[in-house]
Amino acid sequence: MKQTRLYIKAENIKKSFKEHLILEFDRLWINEGDRIGLVGLNGEGKTTLLNLLYGSIAPENGSITRYADIAYYRQFEQEQANKNLSGGENTKLRLSKAIRKDALVTFFDEPTSNLDQQGRKSLKHTLSQLKTFVIVTHERELLDEFCNRILEVSNHTITAYKGNYSQYKEQKEKLELTKLREYEAYVDEKKHLQNVFEEKKQLSVQVGKQPRNISPREARLRNFLASRPYDGKQQRVERSAKAALSRMEHLEVKEKPRQVPKIAINFALTNPPENKRVLEGRNVTYCYGANKVLDKVQFSILNGHRYAIIGDNGAGKTTLLNCITNGEDGVYIVPKAKLGYLYQQFEGLLEDETVYVNMMKDCIQEESIARSILSRLLLGEHYMKQKVATLSGGEKMKLALGKLLVSDANVLLLDEPTNYLDMPSVEAISEVLKEYEGTLLLVSHDKSLIGQVATDILAVNNHKVTQFAGSYKDYAASLTKNKTEDALHIQKEALEMELLALISKLSTANAKEKDTLEPRYQQLLSTLKQLNQ
Repeated sequence: MKQTRLYIKAENIKKSFKEHLILEFDRLWINEGDRIGLVGLNGEGKTTLLNLLYGSIAPENGSITRYADIAYYRQFEQEQANKNLSGGENTKLRLSKAIRKDALVTFFDEPTSNLDQQGRKSLKHTLSQLKTFVIVTHERELLDEFCNRILEVSNHTITAYKGNYSQYKEQKEKLELTKLREYEAYVDEKKHLQNVFEEKKQLSVQVGKQPRNISPREARLRNFLASRPYDGKQQRVERSAKAALSRMEHLEVKEKPRQVPKIAINFALTNPPENKRVLEGRNVTYCYGANKVLDKVQFSILNGHRYAIIGDNGAGKTTLLNCITNGEDGVYIVPKAKLGYLYQQFEGLLEDETVYVNMMKDCIQEESIARSILSRLLLGEHYMKQKVATLSGGEKMKLALGKLLVSDANVLLLDEPTNYLDMPSVEAISEVLKEYEGTLLLVSHDKSLIGQVATDILAVNNHKVTQFAGSYKDYAASLTKNKTEDALHIQKEALEMELLALISKLSTANAKEKDTLEPRYQQLLSTLKQLNQ
C-alpha cells in the first residue's frame, strides 16, 4: 500500500492581531489527496489560516513546515485587471494564472465570486484535475462535489471532519442533538436534586419542631430513652439534604445549545395583492446604446411564487430586475404590489446610524420579529448598537435583506444576495427566503441556494427570457432531456438518409452486390426500430 505524503504540517499555532486572538490550535496536517473545504463565519480566520499555511504571515507561536510547492488564488488579490474583460472574465483569467502545474497544493479563497455558469464549469473542471487543494467558498455544491475533508474554523480553533459538506452537516447535527439531550438530562437531574434538597430541608424543620403537648424536660427524657433520638433523625435528614445539594453542585454543567429563533412575520401587514399574477412583461425591449440586451421579452410572475433568474454574466439578469423596478415599457404591475429591491451597493442603508435604527426605520412588524430576523441572519444582539459604517459587506447585505423582510414590500427583487457571504450566512438566508410568503425574484449563480429556494425559473439567454414552472432540478433535467431528444433526432435523420441511399443502391444492384448491402440494410432497419420505440 502506497504511503500518503505529508505536504503541510502546522503545530501549536497561535495568531493574533492587535492583541485580538484569531487562531489557536494544536495541530493541522495536510496530506496528499486531501481536498479540503474550509468553512466558518466571516471574521473567524479562514483567510488568516490560508495565509499562515502559505507563509504570507507568521504565527507568534508554533511552527509550520511545508513539504510541497503551493499555488494560491486570493480573493482580493491586487493585480491589474483587463478593462476590456467583465468581472467574471477577469476572475477566470486570474484563476488560470494562479493554477500552476508544478504546485502540489492549491489554495482557493472564494474563487466563484463574479463567475457565471460557464466560469463555474471551468472552475469545476480545474478542481476535478487537482489532487490536493484547500478551498474557501460559500457554494455548497462545490464542497459536496469535490471535498473529502471539511475544516471548521470557529471560536479561534479548528475542528476536522471527514467527508464532504453534507456529511459534515450530518455529523454536526448529530453532535448538536447529543448536546441537546445531554443538556436536557442535566436540567432534569438538577431539578430533581433541587426538589430532593427542598423536601429534606422542609422535613428537617418539621422533625426539629418540639411537640406542643410536652415540656422541654419531657422531650429531653424522650430522646434519652429512645434508641434513635429525635434530634438524631433531624441530623440525618439534614445530612441527606446536604448530600443532595453537594451532588447538585458537582453536576457537570451542560450549556444550552444555541437554538434558531422562530420567525413569525405577519405578512398580512404588507396588504399583499390577491391577483393570480402580480407582474407581467409584454414585449419588453431594452438597449444600452446600440447594444440590445433584452428583445421583446415575455414573462408572467405568479403571486407567492419564488423565481430564480439565471444566465451567464452580461445576459441581462440585473437589467431585467431594473426594467421591472423602473416600470419600463411593457412591464405591468398590479396596484397592490409593493416592490422591495436589494441593491448591491446598499443605497438604502444609513451608514452613520446603528443596525437597530436602520432595521426599525421602515419596519411594520413588531420589534421582537425584527430582532429575531436579524438573529436568524446571524446579526445577534451585540450588533444592535454597532454603526453600519463599521459592518463588512456581507453584514450589510444581511441587514439590507432583514430591512426588506420587515418592510411593507410584498414583492422582493434580490440581486446576488449571497456574494462574499460565508456558508452559515448563505444557509441562514436560504432558510429565511424559503419561509417568505410573498413573491420573490432572485438573481443568483449559487445552484444550492436556487435549488432550495426557487419554485420557478426565468432563464435569460440570447436577449430572451425562457420561463419554466418548476424547481431548478426539474429545469436542469428538462435541458438534459431536450439535448438527448435533439441528439436522437439528429441520429435518426442520419440513419434514415443512409437507409434511403441504401434502398436506392439495392434497387439497381446485382445479386452479389445485394448480398453485400443486405446486412447493413437489416442493421439500419433494426436500429431505427429501436430508436422509434
